[in-house]
Amino acid sequence: MDNGTNSISATARLREPEIKAALIDALFADGRVYDDTVVISEMPVAFMARRADIVLANGHLVGFEIKSDGDKTSRLMGQLEAYQKAFEGIVIVTGARHLDEVLECTPEAVGVVAVDQIEADLPKARMVRKPHLRSMSIETAIAQMRADDLYRLASKFAANSDGARDRFTLEARVRTLPLADVRRAALAAVKTRYRRPFEEFADARKQHGTLTALPLLRRPAWNEGRPAVIERRSPDVSDAADLASLALAVRPRRMG
Repeated sequence: MDNGTNSISATARLREPEIKAALIDALFADGRVYDDTVVISEMPVAFMARRADIVLANGHLVGFEIKSDGDKTSRLMGQLEAYQKAFEGIVIVTGARHLDEVLECTPEAVGVVAVDQIEADLPKARMVRKPHLRSMSIETAIAQMRADDLYRLASKFAANSDGARDRFTLEARVRTLPLADVRRAALAAVKTRYRRPFEEFADARKQHGTLTALPLLRRPAWNEGRPAVIERRSPDVSDAADLASLALAVRPRRMG
């Protein structure tokens, strides 16, 4: 860390918004937000059963789970299981209170970021354990797309000649397409869905700071319109990969 950084007092508990703002600042400072990157807050996963605190959609889709000093960790393993099926990388972001526990109970594949330092009167995030990244499976990619997205993708590759519009059929047809194309379409769909609130947040962040602008990331973009095709999902396909045995490829990652 830079000079002038001090540890946060054990009596000063950080709230989730403060940790979230410190994380986002670190992502910007470390060059993880570039080109068409989108940062998402409270993104639904596991068929709306859970919400990821922060998601970074750049060249990969990475989910961040925040454990503030006031949070309990009893739900953490269930959250990790859901994130494994939704994202290409997982990072736990925690204050000083839960840091040791998080390091001990989570697999090496899961990244850990600590927000336990103060610099210029602001909490700072530091990388403690780098996340391992992998490419999403075709089931993960399909789950990230709306039925409208699947319809466009299948039509683009002439895999929907009869114009089927129900999700179950569209999913089956998209499964026949090359994984690279489906993954690319899934990333693009996520970025498109959340781009507007992120851009408004980014503009406000420049003027008022990250913590003040943070509520702008909370607006669910899907409320702005209803899909034109039927959102009937196929049965959930479980991911056989264990969290502790992810097949991983990672480039060095460093946070401020």
